[in-house]
Parts: sequence; C-alpha cells; structure tokens
Amino acid sequence: MDEYKAFKPPSAPLADTRAAGMTLADRGTRLAAVILDGIIVGAVTFIAGLLVLWKVPREGQTGSGFGAICFLCAGGVLSFLAWNAVWVHIYGQTIGKRITRIRVVRANGSRAGLLRIFFLRYLPLTIVGILPLVGPIVGLLDALLIFRDSCQCLHDQIADTLVILA
Repeated sequence: MDEYKAFKPPSAPLADTRAAGMTLADRGTRLAAVILDGIIVGAVTFIAGLLVLWKVPREGQTGSGFGAICFLCAGGVLSFLAWNAVWVHIYGQTIGKRITRIRVVRANGSRAGLLRIFFLRYLPLTIVGILPLVGPIVGLLDALLIFRDSCQCLHDQIADTLVILA
C-alpha cells in the first residue's frame, strides 16, 4: 500500500480531545442543532416579516415597503449573529446546540470569547457568503469540511473552536 502514499492527504496532528475529557459531537447531532437554529430563526423572521408587511403602505399610499424589507433583512442577519455570538460566549451553545446537548469550546477546552466568536466564527463567512458566486462555494466548502477526522467546519478552524458533547 506504500505506492499510494503519495495520494494520501497530509495529516496534521489534532490535539487529543479525549485526553482533555472532551468528546467531539457527531455530525448528525451538529446537523440537528443547525436545523433547529434555522427553524427558530425562520420563525422569528417570518413573524417580523408579517409585521413589516402589515405596516407596508398599501396601493395609493405614499412610502415604500422596499426600505422596510431591506431594513428587516439586514437587522435580522445582524440580530442573528449577535444573538448567537452572545449565547455561544455565555453558554457555549446556541439554542439548537443546547437542545441537542452540544457546545462550542476552544481547541484547548476553554470557553471561546465573544470577540473570537463574532469576528472569527461568524462574521468572515457571513461576509463572504453574501458575495455572488464565491459565497455559495465557500458555504458549501464550510459544510463539507465537517467530514474530516477533526469534524471541524471552516468556521471552526478559523476560530480555533471545536464542537463537543456538553
């Protein structure tokens, strides 16, 4: 099998999380947490959207609903980022992660700071994600990297975080 050694991906040593008393969360549990967070954010956004549509000027009235809708979208994204960053900072969990009993920690097991979570874990991929053509590719890459041995997505690697069982 040594003839295939040239085709093996390079391996970098990953800190043994079991030695530190940490067990990595499995991919299915992480997926369930993301789905739950999406449902919660979707429900809140839907209710906020209904409120905006209720206030949008009707035909024949002055004003534009477009500005209100743009404000809602921008506010929703920023609120989501801030809310999740604060929850992950305080509890190490989003609501979905809390329900599925997993949490985010630094690779050394310590709590991730608010600035690290917001500026390294969430903001870079959110900014890149809104770019045409590049955003969807980076988003897909972020999700697919979970299939590595470390189970780290791109946002985990940028922020030096792991998702472990709580």
